[in-house]
Amino acid sequence: MSHSGMVEEEAPDELENVQGLVDALTAVRWKRYQDAVLELSEHGIVLIVDENGCLQAKVYLKRELFIRYDFKARGRPRLGVSLGHFVDCLNAFSLPGQSSVV
Repeated sequence: MSHSGMVEEEAPDELENVQGLVDALTAVRWKRYQDAVLELSEHGIVLIVDENGCLQAKVYLKRELFIRYDFKARGRPRLGVSLGHFVDCLNAFSLPGQSSVV
């Protein structure tokens, strides 16, 4: 079997993991244009969604979920993201016919 054939066989497993991530993030997206904060650490990534200080949800993505996770920053970097755009970008890596409507 050629090398390219091996890549094609391995790719769906990686893409299925992306769909699980999309589903988890979609579960905490209450509106189309939802802002979120990503906090990075040596243990993984935490996505935090806050609705007017009244309701908060967190998605914990442990480092073991990633094929490769290299964390070399000092402290815990935080960055704001548009959750809708982030989910849309991840959906680009979902398997055709298996992506959920976001």
